Amino acid sequence: MTFNATEYLEQTGGAELKEGWNPVRIDEIITKTSAKGNQYVSVTLAAKGGKCWSNLNIGHPNPKADEIARRELATMMIACGCNSVRDPMNPVELVGKYCEALLEYDGSFLRPKTFRVYEKAQAAPAPAPAPEPAAFHDEDIPF
Repeated sequence: MTFNATEYLEQTGGAELKEGWNPVRIDEIITKTSAKGNQYVSVTLAAKGGKCWSNLNIGHPNPKADEIARRELATMMIACGCNSVRDPMNPVELVGKYCEALLEYDGSFLRPKTFRVYEKAQAAPAPAPAPEPAAFHDEDIPF
């Protein structure tokens, strides 16, 4: 018996992540250390079709790398509706928040390039006004 992943996901309602805008939830934030000994923030983004990661070089010894990472964090925070965090090296306040991520391939991995506010549902159209009741005339009474 063979296992076809695409057919399985189609049958169970899942779909793989694709390039473009995807609604995501910030699932986990971990401070890690690179092979060179630099700390960075790893943000796990969960979506209906899987997970992807954003690594932020906050606290990097190269000031330009640190600046870019802080700009990415700020964009993510604003998209999630969060204006401040206590510690940019551990922004746990973002866990569980939603936004949309523009995913693009970076080598063989999908990586978020930018973020925006996630609109859960478009505004529903206003209901049609109720029809006016028919005019009532005394002569319509049968007695």
